[in-house]
Amino acid sequence: MTWTNTAAYGEYILTYTHGDGTVLAGAYRPAIGSAEITPGGIIIPIWNSGTVEDISSTPSTGVAGNTLVTLTTYDRRRVVHMKPSEWNRFTDDHGYRDIIARGLGRDLVGDALTKFYGIIVDEGSDGGALGATPAGSVWASNLLTKMAQIKAYWVDGVTSKMTIFLTPSGASALAINQQGAFNYAPSPSPIFGNWMGADIYVTNNALSGSGTVIGGIFSEMGMAYASALIDMIAIGEKEPLTATRLTTAAHTFGIKSLDANQVFYFTKT
Repeated sequence: MTWTNTAAYGEYILTYTHGDGTVLAGAYRPAIGSAEITPGGIIIPIWNSGTVEDISSTPSTGVAGNTLVTLTTYDRRRVVHMKPSEWNRFTDDHGYRDIIARGLGRDLVGDALTKFYGIIVDEGSDGGALGATPAGSVWASNLLTKMAQIKAYWVDGVTSKMTIFLTPSGASALAINQQGAFNYAPSPSPIFGNWMGADIYVTNNALSGSGTVIGGIFSEMGMAYASALIDMIAIGEKEPLTATRLTTAAHTFGIKSLDANQVFYFTKT
């Protein structure tokens, strides 16, 4: 296998776009093979509980337990322009290819995160305005309330992990206020910590694109994310006149709120 092979390099970058290490890791992410990629989008199966019936006298109602959910699909691309010297390093140096792959993965995941937050705002529930810089006690009170509401909507007691995302000021305020209950993650971990059983991620201040969203909480049964194959287009294609080499990564991914009762976001006053 050569790293300049289109399919191989695409799969290499794909390892960075599945959402591990980011807020996306908290979403329901179907395994490869369980999501259907069609021209109309990305479709995932969700198994819902059926009705428990009396077998003594009634025929089966035959109600299906499987529901197909079509995710909101995005097709995005990231283009790398390489000068001749950079292209030579790309073809010769495995480490250099790794740096570029990480950069492409970071940019593509960052783009997916922006869309992810947008879906949370569009399809989730407003958790309320907590003030410009809420105190840790305010965060704790509101997050506990939303945790209880999310648990109340878990399907027939089926457990689902919960994920919290906060701005840097919100994460630090909660951690300081809840020192006895807050568990810091090891420094190499992308997770900031764990609180009341929920993983906490620190993210930037422009969560919704407007800068007004300052945090949120969702359950694995509340949000879904699927990253499809990374398609590498024209690796090393020479641009006319400039001798620049173009390498394009095309990323298809899908996001959707599965249950708005399990997705909340918080805003500034």
